[in-house]
Amino acid sequence: MNKLAKSALVIVVAALMVYVAMGMFSFFDVGIDVYGNYVLWGLALVLFSVILPEKVDNIFSKEHFK
Repeated sequence: MNKLAKSALVIVVAALMVYVAMGMFSFFDVGIDVYGNYVLWGLALVLFSVILPEKVDNIFSKEHFK
């Protein structure tokens, strides 16, 4: 899957996750002040999975210090 398709899929899934969480907590009459930080944390993890590279070189390898 190319980077653009992965980014679009992740954005759609993140939006769906927020929509479902808000609907579920609204049904149970839980305020956003209770669960808002957790939703933002989840969104940050989802966005990091798109933005950050998949493979990172080892900074402790000998090639890094050359």
